[in-house]
Amino acid sequence: MLTHHRKVFLFRFDLSCNTSQPNNKQLSRFLCRIKTKICREHYSRRVAICWAREIHSAKTPHYHIAIALDGSRVNSSYRLTEWIERYWRNYGRYTAIRYYNLNRPDIDQLFQVVWHLSYLAKLRGKEVKLSNVRRFSTSLTKLY
Repeated sequence: MLTHHRKVFLFRFDLSCNTSQPNNKQLSRFLCRIKTKICREHYSRRVAICWAREIHSAKTPHYHIAIALDGSRVNSSYRLTEWIERYWRNYGRYTAIRYYNLNRPDIDQLFQVVWHLSYLAKLRGKEVKLSNVRRFSTSLTKLY
């Protein structure tokens, strides 16, 4: 994202599911709705998403998600939080973790973000493997 934008807004949050999920279709529909809303509102020209699925002792999965947007258009998580809460409320719990306003030349802040996002790569909770179910994914989409 920093190759495309001088500033990047990165938002890290978690989603928990109310029921057991045999696949990630619920999350896929949710992310599609969020991307559509971002596009309609001209909130950002590009959206980058990274997510990881985990199941610990509970039977229901939870997702760790990071969304990166054009930081020249977005500098607060307020509207994004409204959309996430609205679209996820019937499926489970939403927890905002942290957001960053990154500037291209700020290497120290970039290292801090990489360290924070490395939590998504931890092994604990990802041992449960269902056939044909992804445990993580990334995407970079140009919306308009």
